[in-house]
Amino acid sequence: MSSYHPSDNDLQQYALEGTFAGEDIAAHAQGCAACSAKLANYRLLTQQMSTMQKPAFDFNLAQLVLGQLPAPKAEFPWITVLGVALTMIFLATVSLVFGSYLVLLFKSLPALFVAILTSSAVAVFGGVLNTIIKEHHDQMKKLDFN
Repeated sequence: MSSYHPSDNDLQQYALEGTFAGEDIAAHAQGCAACSAKLANYRLLTQQMSTMQKPAFDFNLAQLVLGQLPAPKAEFPWITVLGVALTMIFLATVSLVFGSYLVLLFKSLPALFVAILTSSAVAVFGGVLNTIIKEHHDQMKKLDFN
């Protein structure tokens, strides 16, 4: 009998698969009472676990959870309205205070520059709006459980 004993992991793998790509566990277990007892216990556990029935729910878990969730509230987006109102007040104030200077500024700019500036602003606004709409649709798909 050797002084080397296989690890518990090696014995468990041998009990599950019947083979082990290392030391000869079967030969060692024949000569070692402790390893032989461990191997017999692991084989018994493996056999008992294979005969156990797999647990299964006899109810619809999703239906139970969804039934307990509160119904979504359709709230008015006050923060958006407030943001739009403050932006409009700011733009009106700027146009009243600096209106004559802005008219002179845009009159002195070449028409091509104004066209490029306007089209860039429209493109950025369109991109941001497209992103917002896509995110909204993605969020709605996540909420649709059907």
